[in-house]
Amino acid sequence: MESASIDFALIIVLFNPDRMEIENVKHLSGAFYGVVVDNSPVPAFQCDTIGKMKYKPLRHNAGIAKAQNEGIEILRKDGKSKYIVFFDQDSEFSDSYPQSIVNEYIRINKLHDDKLSCLGPIIIDKGDGEEYKSAFHKVPASEKGFVSKSEIISSGSCFSIKRFDEIGMFDERLFIDFVDTEWCFRSEALGYVCGQTTNLKLEHKVGNRKFHLGRHIILLSAPFRYYYQYRNYLQLLFRGYVPKSFKFYRGVKHLLRWFYFPFLHGGFARWKYMNKGILAGFSELIKSK
Repeated sequence: MESASIDFALIIVLFNPDRMEIENVKHLSGAFYGVVVDNSPVPAFQCDTIGKMKYKPLRHNAGIAKAQNEGIEILRKDGKSKYIVFFDQDSEFSDSYPQSIVNEYIRINKLHDDKLSCLGPIIIDKGDGEEYKSAFHKVPASEKGFVSKSEIISSGSCFSIKRFDEIGMFDERLFIDFVDTEWCFRSEALGYVCGQTTNLKLEHKVGNRKFHLGRHIILLSAPFRYYYQYRNYLQLLFRGYVPKSFKFYRGVKHLLRWFYFPFLHGGFARWKYMNKGILAGFSELIKSK
């Protein structure tokens, strides 16, 4: 499982990992170079390094964006790596996956004249083995194994470290939801492209529960996530570089959810977080004026 090159590094973000997830991190750190950033209030490890990886405990939940930025800064200062592959604590992948996604990044970046900002794999839902697809956005046709997309799931995604110098870091104000999406929109406004390789697949747990409503699939996330989804949508709604298509389709999706979620099993708790997020979003917009 030894990587063929130190051109890439892994960043793994933890939050209150269970025993199996801790063992998974130990296993990965024995084979790959990188950084483990821990958002847990109580650190999962009492050390500075785990195998080949550096360990950075934040001692509170600072959000995915802050954790990823901390890892990026450590790798920047280290200067050993050109590429980063991000993973969650429960990510499971083949031994060759990290090198494969880096190779795909290099290949596709050449096809796009060094303008690729972010590359993700095809996501397969761990729960039912189905490919994760948006209900609102039609996926464009693959071109030489690449599909242009702005909404990339962080787990398994690959970035060139130099892109963070050119585009900027992740927006820590967003905390968790739309972090990668906002960064992709920002990169596209500067002339870059981001998307998925159709040559690699990665299993990932998508949402907490899933409902089928006719042909549509409704994914339920943890209740608190809806606070950030609605608050952050309102923040992105007034940013000029965010595409109008995202603002419209995501707005329709959020509006429909607001109406029918109270009638779903467990939906009322999520609906209350939606309202808190809406209030927080408008409050922050007013303060910023």
